[in-house]
Formats: sequence, structure tokens, C-alpha cells
Amino acid sequence: MGKKIDRAAGHMLAALLLYLFFVSAFENIWAAALCALFAALCLRRALAPLARRAPGREAKKRRARAEAERWALLDASAAEAEARALLEKAYPGQTAEAEILFLPRHPQGPPLDVNAVLDAWRGRKGGRLLIVTTSRADPAAHACAAKLAKPRVCLVDGERLVALLTAFPPPEKEAPAPRRRLRPVVSRERAPRRLLFGLLLLAMYLLLGNPLYLGAALLTLFLAALGWKKPPVPRRLFE
Repeated sequence: MGKKIDRAAGHMLAALLLYLFFVSAFENIWAAALCALFAALCLRRALAPLARRAPGREAKKRRARAEAERWALLDASAAEAEARALLEKAYPGQTAEAEILFLPRHPQGPPLDVNAVLDAWRGRKGGRLLIVTTSRADPAAHACAAKLAKPRVCLVDGERLVALLTAFPPPEKEAPAPRRRLRPVVSRERAPRRLLFGLLLLAMYLLLGNPLYLGAALLTLFLAALGWKKPPVPRRLFE
């Protein structure tokens, strides 16, 4: 709730500054109000992608880490099939003749070491071997994998796997559409926020003298008072 209040207060402050700018420019209250509203809507639409970009990247990384943890619990054949599909999407045509070996490890567990790489490489035939694991590999393991031949080895550890899953996320499962419920106009949870909005609108009326702010302030304060008059949820089921 605090973030919503801060966001709303920022919007109101921006609208007030735009209104004061247009009032000084046009010297007309109605023209200034309309221009300020239009400018605020355009500014919000222009800045919306920037506000969503950073949370979107973090959400993709969280989903990728959760997907890597899910891979660690899969059986070898299912994990290798998903790994092949992911690598083929990231590197088209480069995994057709390569053998994929999946080494299940917990992402938060100890890193993959040289011994695990050598054990996976010994006895393998073919030209190329892809070792995929869900845990981090230490630098010595990466260096060892780069030197191996017959077959050549490419090590995809947990860090690289999370990066690939972030860049090429799996398709999301369709969730059932949530039922829309009409929120009551008067609620005790909204009363503090409405009180703050009403006081801000009243302050704007006292500063600018616009009767529209006074009407909006009185209506908002009235709804806040109705919300507070509602009885709270009883704390006990049996008296």
C-alpha cells in the first residue's frame, strides 16, 4: 500500500506542476487543467515502458532460476530432451550430432569440479559432447572441459543455463482467467488512502482556489469517513 500511495502522490505532484506551468502560460484555469491532464497522460504513457523494463528483467531471471531448479529434479531423459530443445533454440543447427549428458545438481549446491567432468567424458564416443548441469562449475572444470578431445566437450553450467533460460524462456502455461469481482466502493482498507487523497486535494484547493478541487476533496473525504464507520471484523468467533 505504501508504494501505491507514493506513486499516487508523485502523480499528483507532477499534475500540479504541469497545471501551474500551463496556468502561467495561458492564464486560464480550464485551459490549463485540460492541458495538464493531457500532458500527464502522455508523460505516463511515455514513461510506462521504462518503469516496466527493470521489473521485467528481474522477473525473467527469477523464472529462469526456478526453471533450473525444476530441471534438477527431473529424470535424466526428460532433462536431456529439454536441454536439447533449449540449446537448439539458442544455437540452431549446432547440436544435431552432439551427445547431451545431463548432470543433475542442486543450483545452490557445491560447484561441479574437474573429477565430475572427467568421469562424464571417459568412455564416450563421438565427435562432440555437451555436458549440461544445473549447478555452477568451478574455473578448473571449465578449463579442463576446454582441453578435452575425442570427444570435444562443451560445458554448460548453471550460470550459463540460467542465462539461456532468461534469453529463451520456456512457454508459460496458460492459467485460467481470474474471476473479476467488483470491489465495494466503501471499504475500511481504502479509507486511509482516501483520507490522504482528500487532504491533498483540499490543500490544492487552498493553494489554487479552484472549486473542482474542493468538490473532489469533499467527496473523497466523505468516502473515507464512510469506510471508517464500517465495523471492523470481529476478533472472536464465539463471545
